[in-house]
Amino acid sequence: MLIYVACGNGSFDVTSVGVLLEEKVQENKPDDIRIISEKLAVVNLQLAKKSIARMKGIRWGCILLCTLIVILWICFAVINGSYLSWNYNEPELAVAGTRLL
Repeated sequence: MLIYVACGNGSFDVTSVGVLLEEKVQENKPDDIRIISEKLAVVNLQLAKKSIARMKGIRWGCILLCTLIVILWICFAVINGSYLSWNYNEPELAVAGTRLL
């Protein structure tokens, strides 16, 4: 916690409560900061790998879905079913065709 202490010239000085109470103030060592930054770098790398793996999964899932749709349409074209030649001007076939498609 920081406290503002009035100086003689009318300005304020910022002082830690530990200094006022004459407690030992433990300063962060540069090694501590380096260790923390290395741990954060490892966590960041793990999150990046997880994100990349998720995006690859989504991408391959979409490619697989598109491939299955194309294969399905090719199968329908090869089968050459009678529904492809339906005359939609007839009411019964129009209803059936719109329900199937």
